[in-house]
Amino acid sequence: MKKTAVALISVFVLLIALVCVFVIGKNDSFYYSQEHVEETFMPETARKGISTYDSLVSAIKDMIISASASERLTLSDYEGDLIEDMKKATEYLTQTYPVGNYAVASIVYNPTFIASYCELQVVINYNHSYEEINSIAKVVTEEELEERIISQIRSFRTKRVFDLSDLNEYHDIREVFEKCWAQSDLYAYGLSDVSFNYYPQNDRKGLLEIEINRTGSGVEILELIEMTEKNVQTVISEYNGGGGYLDIVHFTKDHLDDNVTYDRAATGIMNDAEGSFIKRVGEYTAEGAFNDGNAAQIGMTLAASTVMKRLDLKNTVVYGALNGDPYYFIMLKNGEDRFFFDVTAGISGDGSAKYILNEKEAEKRFTWNKELYK
Repeated sequence: MKKTAVALISVFVLLIALVCVFVIGKNDSFYYSQEHVEETFMPETARKGISTYDSLVSAIKDMIISASASERLTLSDYEGDLIEDMKKATEYLTQTYPVGNYAVASIVYNPTFIASYCELQVVINYNHSYEEINSIAKVVTEEELEERIISQIRSFRTKRVFDLSDLNEYHDIREVFEKCWAQSDLYAYGLSDVSFNYYPQNDRKGLLEIEINRTGSGVEILELIEMTEKNVQTVISEYNGGGGYLDIVHFTKDHLDDNVTYDRAATGIMNDAEGSFIKRVGEYTAEGAFNDGNAAQIGMTLAASTVMKRLDLKNTVVYGALNGDPYYFIMLKNGEDRFFFDVTAGISGDGSAKYILNEKEAEKRFTWNKELYK
């Protein structure tokens, strides 16, 4: 029995030696394996393949989009220098990546290397909340951008952020805003100031934050709108024409000329503002025309647009220029033809009393961005 046991032990030792020689010969290097460990545990994130710079950046982008403050990422068989890649990724995600440039204050990371994988603790500090990040609206056309700005104006939202990465071309944002403000009906009231911020700065293909500050609360302005609407309904109750667009334009012009005083001084102040957004209250709004009987050139035009809309005549207020000064007029469509309504013709001092113009006549009188107002 003793001899048999010794023989068996000798065979076992010999087999172990052969296995070791095989492993060393195959790998040309010695490796350490821990006894009683059949498989190293890997968290689920490692199984998803964070092994390259691109997949690392993608994982941290997901954190930013979901406003995650801290996560432990597991990297296996990572290709490259992780420390250098994290320096590069942090710079890209906070300076070049639009959502990160807008939302992230800092990114802190701490790697822990464990055998064949690495646990990377990533901590992100934010400038904005999850709700703000989640409300970023992606727009793909200029028409959609205009609709969303009008919605922001009408809902009294102070700030909105738009993702413009898929928007190929759009006009100067100040011109776009001016167009949207004028299309906002009676809600075009109480503008104190407006600002436009791009993330990254000056990147028209990044994020655009529009901040609209009003002179009063939404509740206060809504109360004024309700009062104004009653006066508008009184005006349109006087209309007894046949409903044709010319009848409606003539009615609107006659009513404003007879009931609203044209405020030349206020118009001059706006003309001298050199493109800055002066406070849009009183005489610079349709409310000034309907409630106070006094309006600047912009207020008269906005009031005319409101009357015609209530009489089911669609129209667009155009922000252009007359003799080099800011000037508002109205564009109407009759089938394929476009006509223009110069609301303050004859009273604004431009020397012409004709207020319904065809396109050629309008081009001789005004200048405007024809691509923006199609």
